[in-house]
Formats: sequence, C-alpha cells, structure tokens
Amino acid sequence: MFIATADENYILARWAAINHLDLDFLWLGLHAVEKYLKAVLLLNGKPAKGYNHNIERLYQDVLRLNPRLSFESLAKPPFLQGMEHTHWIDESVEGFVRRLNDMGDPNNRYMLYGFDVWSEDLFKLDQVVWKIRRHCRPLKQFIRDARQTITIDWIEQLKKHVGHWTLGSNLPIEKVLAGNESPAITEAFRALNVPFTPDRIHVLAGWRTSSRNSPLADWYRQLRNEQAPPERRDENKSKFQWVLDNIDLPKRDKEEIQAALDTYRGGAG
Repeated sequence: MFIATADENYILARWAAINHLDLDFLWLGLHAVEKYLKAVLLLNGKPAKGYNHNIERLYQDVLRLNPRLSFESLAKPPFLQGMEHTHWIDESVEGFVRRLNDMGDPNNRYMLYGFDVWSEDLFKLDQVVWKIRRHCRPLKQFIRDARQTITIDWIEQLKKHVGHWTLGSNLPIEKVLAGNESPAITEAFRALNVPFTPDRIHVLAGWRTSSRNSPLADWYRQLRNEQAPPERRDENKSKFQWVLDNIDLPKRDKEEIQAALDTYRGGAG
C-alpha cells in the first residue's frame, strides 16, 4: 500500500520535473517521501497516524527508531562535477526534507506560498528516495525455522552493501528497471537518475531554475505596508476578506490574515 504507491508518486514526480511542471513535482515528491517514511515506521512496529503530510516530523521519528540509523548528506552527482555555472548547495537529507515539507505543503497545491526550484532539487529527491526506500523493511528481521532463529541487522547490512536497494520484484521501480513498463515511463525514471541507474551515462542538457510567488503574499505585503497608498491597502483588505469568506486556509494563515485586517482600519478609519 505505501511503498508501491510511493514508487508511483516518485516516478510521476520525476516526469513532472523533466517536463517543468514544478508544482506537481513538489507535491508528488512530498507524497512519495511521506509514504516511504510511513512504510519504515509501520514495518518496525510504529503507527503512522497523526502526521498528515508532515514529512519533517516523520523523518525525525524514523531516525528515532534506532540510534545507529542515519542518512548521509546529499552529494553532487558526478556528471555535474565538470560543468560550469551549475547551482549546487551542499545539504543534508534533513535540510532537503525540511524544504520539501514547506514547498510541497498540501496548501501550496493552490500556490498559497509559492516556490523556488532548481535542477538540483530533482537530483536531491533521487538521493533522498534511494536512501529512505532501501530502509523500508524491518530494521531487525528474524527468520525462524525448526532449528534456529536467524537475526538480520538491516542497518548494518545496508551499510556494508552500499549499492543494495531492491525490495521486491513486483514493486513499480523494480518493474521499471527490469524493462516491464512503457519506454516513456522507463526513460522518465532513468534520465539523470544516478542513485538508481549508476551505470548509465548521464548528460545534463542545461541548468534550470523556476520560481513563482503567491498572489496572496503580494497582497499581504501591500496591506501591511504603511507607506502604500490608502486606496491600494483598502483594495487588498477587500480581497483578503473575500479570501477568508470563500477559500479554505490553514488555521495559522487565517489567523495571521485576520490579525492584519483587524490592525488596518482602512482609508476611512
């Protein structure tokens, strides 16, 4: 339920990124990481309830499963090493998860907050998925037969066998890499995906960045700007009242907007 659907979300997130559908890349990427993290918890006897889509909390609780469990920082892909004018900021898995948690927030599906995406974010998602997905198993597994019980310490095994990641032949990613999916899906998954296709020659055609601001953020700044013309502030006050009356917003955002409306009395006040 969790791993298979996470695989599908991740495959689609890559397709969205390659085709410059950045909002869907963020939303699907968050969905994928969320489900992988929940799978790790469930497979190790912990509930996955109460998190909603908060992958930052999920990630911290997965780390608490075992003090030896850790994920290394994200590394610049080899095919970028010789490229000039590429943007790469060294970042931990925790740091990327925090950014994805913000930009992939469910409410950002409606461009409530906006986003800022670089080509490197796809490569970082690949590494995060690969690192977490391979841990979607009981971290301590017991295999019993009539004579003995064998204990497998998967944390130790995965550290020893750094290239091992497969979970089962019937899962979507394993099917893609076995050549059992359409050429379009296969290519969208393999392209520039160093963790899952390390033996492929990867060539980046060009570096890209994309950003969009939420119109609500601009209205909010103008409403709070005491130097703005009163008629502009009155107009934005009317817009925000309409937003509160007609659109579902997170509680914290509604309270912040309402506080700004209560503070500003308008041109006549």
